Amino acid sequence: MTRTSKHGHFIGTIRLTKQASLALAEGAETIAETGGPESSLAEDAAIAIAAEISDLLDPLANRVVSDYQKGILAAVVFEGLRGEDDPVPLQLPDLSCLERDRRSLVLASRSQILLALLGEGAFAYDIDNAGKLVRFVANFKGGGAQKVSGEADAPPVLSSHHGVALGWHTEAPYWATCSPRHGHSPAPSSLVLAARWNPLGEPTSIVPAAAVLSQLSQLDIGMLAAPHFGFSKSDSFTGTCEEPRDVSIIDHFSPQSVVVKFNIYRCFVLPSAPREAWDAFERLKAVVEAAKPEQVVLTPENAVVINNYAALHGRDVVRDNRRLLLRIFGYAKYVKAVEISKNPRIVRG
Repeated sequence: MTRTSKHGHFIGTIRLTKQASLALAEGAETIAETGGPESSLAEDAAIAIAAEISDLLDPLANRVVSDYQKGILAAVVFEGLRGEDDPVPLQLPDLSCLERDRRSLVLASRSQILLALLGEGAFAYDIDNAGKLVRFVANFKGGGAQKVSGEADAPPVLSSHHGVALGWHTEAPYWATCSPRHGHSPAPSSLVLAARWNPLGEPTSIVPAAAVLSQLSQLDIGMLAAPHFGFSKSDSFTGTCEEPRDVSIIDHFSPQSVVVKFNIYRCFVLPSAPREAWDAFERLKAVVEAAKPEQVVLTPENAVVINNYAALHGRDVVRDNRRLLLRIFGYAKYVKAVEISKNPRIVRG
């Protein structure tokens, strides 16, 4: 089934049947036993398991899958997933321990299957997250409402490993959507988020891009679709990657639709841009900052897949430092990238 967000755009909801939920749980265990999404066997297994689950979906759920693949939906929330007894710890374990933990591998594997169910494949960038497919999103380094052990006095950087608020953004890199540019792979078409622990029910916020763009003029859209912008390098990127210049915020996906790449912190107007581009950028920021988001409270029994070309997302300051999400990027079949390895799929950022 689907539900309409506060913006009049759609956030899809798929509630799995008991049979489908069991197949997903058993499939996730199978992939986890091979090493999880980082395993060379994981992607093929996820595709096979997703095909089995697809046969168990009802017509309404299949419609949601179809609408997501067409870019109609900004996100899909999966509900009715199987959790297990996994008490919240007194404090967040070390990242190295979490990466090896069986429950983490199962949750990550489940997310990879959900991506496959939507027709997308998991991948990682070579310049981000040490080339790993699974990113653990938690306050490992400070900046949240509570201090963490060894937290520095210096202001934290804007990173998912800090507890800072993350303003509206799509996921990097920002050179392009859908196809490579200047040897750089495009932005993810999707990201899937799942929660291992979320004691205070702290939400993930989503704003459909269509709700933002509908408030801008055609002149604004034209300016945002022109190469008048740049993006500063993400704090999580490693190596000597170039910072995108002469890029647009909007890409034309088809004559009827556009896709968006934006970061309220990292996007800027080039000095050479015309006055109209500066005005369009300021109006875009004002509309984004005034947006009323759809909020998804993640638990072990649900997950959300966000259309990175059709939605912005963000979060407030982390209040409980035990909150732990797992994130995986996905590419749709139509997206072309610069591949470094296939299984697991690593692409050049």
